[in-house]
Amino acid sequence: MISRWLPPIFYIGGREISEACDLAVLSLILQKNNIGKGSIAWVNVTIANNGSYVGAFNVTLSANSIVIETRTNITLSTGETKTLRLYWNCVGT
Repeated sequence: MISRWLPPIFYIGGREISEACDLAVLSLILQKNNIGKGSIAWVNVTIANNGSYVGAFNVTLSANSIVIETRTNITLSTGETKTLRLYWNCVGT
C-alpha cells in the first residue's frame, strides 16, 4: 500500500515551437483511489489543444517525482481533444 499518495502530475511538452501553444489537461480520472503494491490501475487523461500550433506533443504521467508512463508524438490539431489511457503498474514495487 502506498503510505503517502500525491496526485499524478502531467507534463505536456515536445519540441521548441514559435506558434501559440496552449495545451490543457481537461480531466484526469483514476480507476482507483488507492493503488497498492501488486496492482495495476489505469488513468484516463483528456487533453486539448486550445492554441494555434498543430503538431505532436509528449504526455508524461508521474507521481512522487517518479515517471509512470510517457506517451510520445501525440498529435492534436487546433481545437482538438483526445483522451489517453495510461497504466500505473505497481507490480513488484
